Amino acid sequence: MARTIVQPEHQILRRLLIGADATAMVAAFIASYYLLPLYRPLLVNGAVQIGSLRSELWPLLVLLPVEIWMGERFDLYNSLHAPWPTFLGVLARTQAVTVGLFAGFIFLFHLQAQTSRLLILGCFVLYLPADVSLRWSLKVWAKSRRRHTYGTTKTVLIGSSSTAAAFQRLAVEQAWQSTEIVGYFSCESSEDREASRVTGIPYLGDLSAFQPFIFGHPVDVVAVSSEPLNAPVRQHIEAALNIGLRVHLLPRYVLDERDLAFESSELKFERQFGLPVVVLSEIRSQRAGYLILKRIIDVVLSSVLLVLLAPVFALIALAIKLEAPRDPVLFPWRVLGRNNKPFVGYKFRTMVPDAERLKAELLRFNEVKGAAFKMRNDPRVTRVGRVLRRFSLDELPQLYSVWRGDMSLVGPRPPNKNEADQFEFWQRRKLCVKPGITCLWQVNGRSEIRDFSDWVRLDLEYIQKASLWLDCKILLKTIPIVLWGRGAY
Repeated sequence: MARTIVQPEHQILRRLLIGADATAMVAAFIASYYLLPLYRPLLVNGAVQIGSLRSELWPLLVLLPVEIWMGERFDLYNSLHAPWPTFLGVLARTQAVTVGLFAGFIFLFHLQAQTSRLLILGCFVLYLPADVSLRWSLKVWAKSRRRHTYGTTKTVLIGSSSTAAAFQRLAVEQAWQSTEIVGYFSCESSEDREASRVTGIPYLGDLSAFQPFIFGHPVDVVAVSSEPLNAPVRQHIEAALNIGLRVHLLPRYVLDERDLAFESSELKFERQFGLPVVVLSEIRSQRAGYLILKRIIDVVLSSVLLVLLAPVFALIALAIKLEAPRDPVLFPWRVLGRNNKPFVGYKFRTMVPDAERLKAELLRFNEVKGAAFKMRNDPRVTRVGRVLRRFSLDELPQLYSVWRGDMSLVGPRPPNKNEADQFEFWQRRKLCVKPGITCLWQVNGRSEIRDFSDWVRLDLEYIQKASLWLDCKILLKTIPIVLWGRGAY
């Protein structure tokens, strides 16, 4: 049975815009109240009758929901990067209708005597610059976010060159969605290769190249505009869902129940670039509220820990330098984050400089079955490194990656590119969420788990059950494991 799924990124943006609108209205109303005495020169008798803020607050309780409701009606919360003239025009219409509805309300219930028209007028005069300032701040934030590892939604299409070109045009017009069209796979003729030179959108091949591509490249969304959804196309949609990608069915044809019958998939009709699309996913939807709170906790805890542990950082750096003065203190940790997107994190160096070259000679001693490499008494590890690894102190610089947003405190451990290339296809799903410093693997055996498939199953269990309560349990369980150095080598 199909269930609903909500795109967290869109919901987060929408809630931010509503929050900015509400904040601007409240701030403007309170500012107008305290500025009322300054309006005296504008009056004939120079008097302003004003009660306490609490007694004058009731109009805000009416105006605020009406303003947000009208903003919804005029699509104020579905676009961040609309041109300023367009936004100001829509905002002006929203305010005009809100004022008209409020005026009708006070006349209908005979509340003229209890309503300060100067207060309301001042509120709407101040609301405009306040709302513009907050939206400008969100634009600046969104621009910086797009430069982040996860700031761009990388999308591949299954369809024709003309569909890809139309989709690209809409993506450019609606830039707030930060969508990058990576390319398209054709299920039509080979002429699309030549057509791609005209549209400028990369032609990635026919459908036979689809699954290897989504396995080995950063991809967030697969958009499908294939008519009809025949067996080969459905097979590739299932493959995309299997590794945790979202699939968008574009409105090129009329869907029936058979088109939506994907096993274990959650779906919902949504809008993208103003178009109705069907969103499919096999990953349990993570609510926007959970993602926001998780990010707040990550930022707060990582900031506090980076400050409090600064002396520990200094002592570890000193110990590493005393053992090997010419070697760097930090090791650049090049790994893959959510949906195969690469980033560089850092660890305290625990191995000799040529550790990667020596690894090839030690592969026969690997104690883990699968893509990961674990070895007791690894000869590449330095004396200081053994202590750091035993108590996970080498992981402390990853707090900076958490603060930046590349990682979370709780989430599946990120692999490097060589490890990810060895994944079985189903194991690729562990990359569908932001990686973390600790997860179920760390608190359920850690290095004692000798089969990488069991490791991945724990990661997938976390992905399906993720919640703030589970995150807190994992963090609390991690503390004694780290303090006593259990399960690490």
